[in-house]
Amino acid sequence: MTAEHILKGVMDLNRSFLRIVSVFTAVVIFAMSMVGCGEEKQGDKVDISYISGNYQMIIDSVDEINCDYLLVYRSTASFNEIDAFVDLLEKLASSSTATFQICPDTLNVTDGNQKIILLGNTLYNESEESKLLMERIRSNNYYDYLLRGYNNTLSVTWMSKFGREDAFNYILSNLLNNDFASKFTPDYSYMYLSDRSDTPVVTIDDINIIQYSVVMSGSPSYIERTAAQRLVRAIKDATGVEVPLVTDAVEESRYEILIGDTNRGETYVTKFFATKRYAVAQYSSKLILRGGQIEATSEAVNRFAEMVETASITAAPLHVKANFCETGSISTYGGDDFGGYELTFSDEFNATEIDTKRWSVEKGAMVGYGDAAALMYLEPQAVKSDGSNLIIKTYLSNEGYVSGHLTTEDSFSFKYGYVELRAKFRATPGFWVKMILSNQNDGKENTSQIDVFNSIASNDTIFASAGVLPSDDYYSNYLKLIEPSYEAYRSGSFENEKVLNDDEYHTYGVEWTPEYLRFFIDGISYGTVDITAPKFKELNTDLYLDLIAGVNMTDQVAVDEDAMWPLEVCVDWIRVYQREDGSFVDRTVVPEVPESDNKAPAKK
Repeated sequence: MTAEHILKGVMDLNRSFLRIVSVFTAVVIFAMSMVGCGEEKQGDKVDISYISGNYQMIIDSVDEINCDYLLVYRSTASFNEIDAFVDLLEKLASSSTATFQICPDTLNVTDGNQKIILLGNTLYNESEESKLLMERIRSNNYYDYLLRGYNNTLSVTWMSKFGREDAFNYILSNLLNNDFASKFTPDYSYMYLSDRSDTPVVTIDDINIIQYSVVMSGSPSYIERTAAQRLVRAIKDATGVEVPLVTDAVEESRYEILIGDTNRGETYVTKFFATKRYAVAQYSSKLILRGGQIEATSEAVNRFAEMVETASITAAPLHVKANFCETGSISTYGGDDFGGYELTFSDEFNATEIDTKRWSVEKGAMVGYGDAAALMYLEPQAVKSDGSNLIIKTYLSNEGYVSGHLTTEDSFSFKYGYVELRAKFRATPGFWVKMILSNQNDGKENTSQIDVFNSIASNDTIFASAGVLPSDDYYSNYLKLIEPSYEAYRSGSFENEKVLNDDEYHTYGVEWTPEYLRFFIDGISYGTVDITAPKFKELNTDLYLDLIAGVNMTDQVAVDEDAMWPLEVCVDWIRVYQREDGSFVDRTVVPEVPESDNKAPAKK
């Protein structure tokens, strides 16, 4: 390796990676054949589908190559990666007088004078050499990346999406307009390695904490995410570095702080804990922060955050030794950790029968909503608890569609707080799943309703809404989202581009205050409704929980042959948190923290 330059230092990790509206909607590669043991053969033409404002920049044939620089990516790249590659392509084209195109690595480029930028682990030998070089220096560090020149080729290699984003930003900010062509020679090499301070403030088994990422489950609750964000801020205050906060959908790295029930194997070391017990435990190369329930997990996270904050304030380094384990318990959940809230209602559905003291299971015929409305039968046998989940089963019988509906109308209603449930289901034409807060059967002239979430036969869309509708004509008005008193917020693909309604667990929640409603998916806010206007006045009343699955309840018609009935909705738990005074502290706003004279300096 010649002229390899290593830059050490703290990068600004708060840079946002601008996403361009133009994305690939599908990438279908063929003209591949298998040679030997899994080797992909390159060809002169490949099939590629795309949506882009600059069609001429995305090519599928060697005959179309007509550019100064050709970007090449691996044909099996994920949707997220391809989105990032197109984003880089368009930024390069808009920032330079040079011309750029992009193609997959299955396109056989034979022109030896063509300058090529290899993005990630392509089929080209140069990509493999760069990857091996990075792994020899240090494997699985989130922010490391390498730019290495070859003859008319520049290889760009990274260890994670964070390193990829920083590498692309470095190309745009430092290389593009600074003799870019000279970097396509064996004399050029640039590697970024994130901070390796000799005197770290916090270590875990002698590894600097800045080499760790914080990993949550794929469907974190608002409480878990709030605690995780506090931990990330504490680490940044202590070290000057903002470590990544991700879900377990991200590829596993060596050093991780695991929060709650992740899919990492090490999580299960603490699985035996009782409901209100928690542990802060070092195991293998992971730090596990976990409790028997969400509130206990949050307490574990807050406990470790306090340890980090103490190290920062006192300038006394925190060294978490191998096999360290601290356990504790919580008697009640409250205080300043979550706005002084306490759990006022919950059902974990751990029994083998529905708790009829909490839930009323509806029975009878029900007419759906919209032009496709049809008769649907609500039957108690369609609702059950299997000792782990509440299950609502929807199926087609000889009489018609059968499904389940349950409410807390006779047992529990409330005003203001935070409501959340964890559930999974699969979208199918005509299938509707929703949880609402309502007073529909209270005999009032108008029905007040807050839809915690709605899923209507779409695998990537959830909408939440709120409104006051006439009780006499409730069903015909329900779907008129243009009503002045009815507002909806929709969410498509969410964090990490994961698809909703995909038969995987997600958490759905709403924060309800006298001033606003804020809706959440997997602990992330995606829409807010101001309810101070007069049209929302009647929302300031007690509402009960209402959970239902249905068929033909909208303008979308169920297709019997394709719908793959029966379908099930699985609900892991439902919880309501309230403050005694009815207020809610907005934990999405991070307060300013004054500098302390005793605070340890950030590492440079």
